Amino acid sequence: MTYYNYIRKGVWLMAAVLMLSCKKEAKNTENLIGSRTDTTRIEASAMESGKYLYQKEGDTISLQLQVKDSKVTGELVYKLKEKDANTGTIEGEIKDNIIIAFYTFQSEGTTSVRQVAFKFTDKGVVEGYGAVEEKEGKVLFKDINTLNYTDEMILLKQN
Repeated sequence: MTYYNYIRKGVWLMAAVLMLSCKKEAKNTENLIGSRTDTTRIEASAMESGKYLYQKEGDTISLQLQVKDSKVTGELVYKLKEKDANTGTIEGEIKDNIIIAFYTFQSEGTTSVRQVAFKFTDKGVVEGYGAVEEKEGKVLFKDINTLNYTDEMILLKQN
């Protein structure tokens, strides 16, 4: 076996050990909801009213929040390249650093309602994704506890 193969096997072994230890720690984390990748809690003061923005490679997501106690309202705009823009309002609640809200929006002249989820992390605000279903004219998450929060599109607080 060559030196390169020993190094490569060592790296894979270290990665496996780290993943197992992280998985065990994540199971013990009280704040873990579903399959979240970032279990970092932030101070409640960071969950504040204001504008949060993501802009990259022609994609823009703008979230204007008004937070009062556990209630959240605001405006949400998606302008993703090669897609129709969506502009609308959100109304929901915040609990354990996560906003669960209804997004009422206009796209191509039609009003639609879908459930959205945003999580406050130490990096910014990230959107949650998961399986959905339509009920009573609204698109809802099948199981809020299994949403995935990725940091591909982090909305940053604007001053």
